[in-house]
Amino acid sequence: MILWHIGDLLVRLEGESLPTIGAVELSNWLTANVPHSEDSVPHSEDSVPHSEDSVPHSEHSVPHSEDSVPHSEDSVPHSEDSVPHSEDSVPHSEDSVPHSEDSVPHSEESVLHSEDSVPHSEESVPHSEESVPHSEDSVPHSEDSVPHSEDSVPHSEDSVPHSEDSVPHSEDSVPHSEDSVPHSEDSVPHSEDSVPHSEDSVPHSEDSVPHSEDSVPHSEDSVPHPEDSVPHSEDSVPHSEDSVPHSEDSVPHSEDSVPHTEDSVPHSEENVPHSEDSVPHSEDSVPHSEDS
Repeated sequence: MILWHIGDLLVRLEGESLPTIGAVELSNWLTANVPHSEDSVPHSEDSVPHSEDSVPHSEHSVPHSEDSVPHSEDSVPHSEDSVPHSEDSVPHSEDSVPHSEDSVPHSEESVLHSEDSVPHSEESVPHSEESVPHSEDSVPHSEDSVPHSEDSVPHSEDSVPHSEDSVPHSEDSVPHSEDSVPHSEDSVPHSEDSVPHSEDSVPHSEDSVPHSEDSVPHSEDSVPHPEDSVPHSEDSVPHSEDSVPHSEDSVPHSEDSVPHTEDSVPHSEENVPHSEDSVPHSEDSVPHSEDS
């Protein structure tokens, strides 16, 4: 606040410069402004009588500010002392300026030192360049590892022809499964795709199982067929004597159907070994996956 009042004083004093302002002018201005502050005191009296208590307090503060004025006067010559002290500090700063100049060459030395460090970093750059060829060495090393992976790729290619070998092996099983060639051919591309396709071939063999089941109801159809012949023989019960040999003929006919079911049974048996062949085929694919 005191510095603000001093600034306000400097603004209000017209035509006077800072060096001509003395403690007397400052005290006169403060005493001139004290009644003005006293005018503001009745204004504060109009406002609050409690501020009247603060008025003598402000009056006390006014002489306190007056005390601070000579204190500021003391500070003014002290600032004057500080001005030559700052002048001393100016040459001291001048000393510091050449000191900073010294520091400038020191910084130049540090620049040179940093330049030294720059070639050092340059040396480190070739060192990093050396490390770059070292990384290049590692790149060919990785390239070596790439052909190594390429070797592994032909190794996997070898495994692919191995799977191709297994494919002809499955093709061998395909001619072995001459009856269900399309069925096993479906399982062959399934085995070419993956082992789970061989699992699909397992349900294919399951499909062949219901196919044998279809042959079973076919034999069942042949069973009601002799059943039909049984009521036919029942119809010919009075005529049964003639129909007995006829039923005998039908019995061999049912016997023919029985060997027909027997033919279908070996056919299902052929399917069973065929599914068994497909099972070892999946087993062959399992050791093939072990090879892979």
